[in-house]
Order: sequence, then structure tokens, then C-alpha cells
Amino acid sequence: MELHESVLISLLSYAIRAEHPAFNEVNNISWDRLFEEAAAHQVHTLLYPLIADLGEDSIPAPLLSKWKQETKSAAARQLQHVEQVNTIIKVFHNNSISVIALKGLVLRNYYPKPELRTMGDGDLLIHKANMKKAKKLLQKMGYRLKENTPRHFCFSHKYFPLLEMHQCLSEKEIQCIYPDLTTAVLKRSERIEIKGMDASIFTLSIEDMFLHLLLHFAGHLMSEGIGLRSVCDIVLFLEKEGLKLDMGYLQDKLLTCRLTHLAATLVRLCEKYFSLKLPCIFPGAVEDSDVDLLMEDILDAGVYGRKTMNRDISGSLLKYYSSCNHEKHNTLTLKHKALFYFPCSKWLHSRYWYAKKFPLLLPVAWIHRGLRNCFRLKSLYLYKEAAIISQNRALLINRLKLR
Repeated sequence: MELHESVLISLLSYAIRAEHPAFNEVNNISWDRLFEEAAAHQVHTLLYPLIADLGEDSIPAPLLSKWKQETKSAAARQLQHVEQVNTIIKVFHNNSISVIALKGLVLRNYYPKPELRTMGDGDLLIHKANMKKAKKLLQKMGYRLKENTPRHFCFSHKYFPLLEMHQCLSEKEIQCIYPDLTTAVLKRSERIEIKGMDASIFTLSIEDMFLHLLLHFAGHLMSEGIGLRSVCDIVLFLEKEGLKLDMGYLQDKLLTCRLTHLAATLVRLCEKYFSLKLPCIFPGAVEDSDVDLLMEDILDAGVYGRKTMNRDISGSLLKYYSSCNHEKHNTLTLKHKALFYFPCSKWLHSRYWYAKKFPLLLPVAWIHRGLRNCFRLKSLYLYKEAAIISQNRALLINRLKLR
């Protein structure tokens, strides 16, 4: 772990609790590198109040000004986002659609300044029988269906962030790997108050919320990866709710979903790196090396595993390797192998600017890139580095007993 990374974790540990570090903890570091790392994990807004208190004597004025502007803009977007979700929930209630708020919409309540806990989208859980009616209502509000999977429908809007409508907690329920978790958790939902919302809001019970956090964490870890923002969520959740958890119920669910070792390892990570103080409510032998490997992977990932191009490619390779173990997933195998050779426009070099500006020209860029690389070996080295990353990540996933 590099110095700017260790300082970032230390500062985050203070910031999410509205505490302040000793001044000597922030000496002799590159503030530019720390900001870039924090932004890659979408936690730079959480840090800003603490950073602002340090003042211009510690931080270069141009960087501090940029940090302030990005934080103000992000906070304004988050307040608008929450207000819009509040409106959507009211519309659903008026049309007899029960809805449950998930993830960031609820977790932001645990932060000193909720508007600084950024969300890339809004996550709502509704019964699948109501999905058709919900889609029609969203379309009337200006949303359009962007994509759908067996687990959720994703809607985009011209002015607001994405909205994900979930009909189950995990795709593994649909694949019959997990039992029907969703029906059970819907019956255990609880009414809560969310800052910035006046609609009648329900969310998961604290046990089911932690289970969903782990399902979400594991899902991203086994594909692209997951970053520090999700760790901050877990730290604050456990500090607030850890001693209230019904461990009998939770341990049974963790065992069923094969998340017991991940839960224990993640709690140890929060204790080691974020000073979480919690009685041993998640027993189990956890190797220090596993905790450190997990933290290295989290730091390398960025907010959702796309911090670097190699990292993004490694996620595709990891899915490819996994699908190779199951003959029935031949189509999936080809899909993820193709992702390396046919990247999305945002990972293309600037020389292919025309594909970034005009998406219909993306196939032309692929041909251009392919012909160019016929005369160069750079892409082979890139593939090799990404392959090494994916192999290391596969080892971590096995050590966490997720596969």
C-alpha cells in the first residue's frame, strides 16, 4: 500500500465519523495523488469537510478550489436525486405499488452529511407482479428503459440519475442457486425516515440490509470489483446497527448464501483499517493475509472496478474464466472474451475520438484498432497484465470461499 492510499484510508476513517486527525498525519504526501485516488472511489466528497478545515496552508489552493467545486456540484445533484426519488415513491404509493428503498438511499442516513455520500443511481425493490405498472408510470414521468436483466430494470432520464427497479435481491435466486430470499425480506420490511424525503419509506430489516450489502459486495467483487465507498457504508452500518442484529437469523442466511467467510473477513478489514470496534459477532478463522489481499483489491478497483483499463479488462477475463468451467455457458464465454477485443468507447484511445463522439462509428474504430495492432505487440502485453490481475483476483475469490 502506497503512502497516499494509507493516508486516504486514515482520513476517511475520521471523515465518515465527523472527526479530525492529528496534523502530522497529513504531512509529506502528494495531495494531487490523494485527490485522484479519492475521486476514483467516489469518496472525495466525503473527505471535503475535513480537507477544508486543514486550509490552504496544507493543501495547494487550486486543488482545494477544485475539490470544493466538485463537492458542491455533487451535493446539489444528490439533493435533486433524492427529491426525485421521493416523488417517484409517492407516485407508486398513490397507485398501490409497495416499494422498498435499497442501498445508498438508506445508507446515506448514517453519514454526518448525507448529501456528500454520492449515488450513481437510485435502487428500489418492488414485487415483480407490480413491475409492469411501475414501468408505465416511470415512462409517463419521462424515464425510458435502458436495460433489463432477470434481477432488475434500469431506467434513464434526461435530467436525473439512473433508476434501478429490482424485483429480487440476487440473480442467484433466479438461477436457483439461492432460495427465494426476496419474498422473505419483503415480509420483514420496516418503515424508516430518510433525510430529504417526506414520502412513506420502507426498507429492509437491519439483518436483511446487511445480507443485501454482502450480496452486493460479493457480486461486484466477483466481476469488476468494488471500492472504498462500499467499505465506508459497512463501517457506519455496523457501528450503528451491529449490536442490534439478530445473529441467529443472519448467520443462517449467510450460511445459505455462502457468505460467512466474506462477512468475517470484511468485518476484520473494517476493524484493521477503519478502527471499527465491534464484539466478535462474526466468528470464524480469518487469515491476516486474506484481509490484506482484500484491501489491496478494493484499492485497485475504484468505485466499481473500473479504475484502470487493465482492471476493467480483468473483470471481463474473470467472467470468462468462470464461464469456462460451465459448458452450458458457451455464449457467455464468447461474450466476455470478445470484450477485450471489442472495448466500449470510453476505453478506446483518444486517437479513436470519432467513436467517442459518434457511437455509430464504434465498429469502424474496432477495425481501425485491430489493423493498427496487427503491427504492434502492445495489446498483447496489455492482455498479459490484465490476465495476471484476473488470476490474482480469482485466487482471492477462492480464498473468500465465494466460489
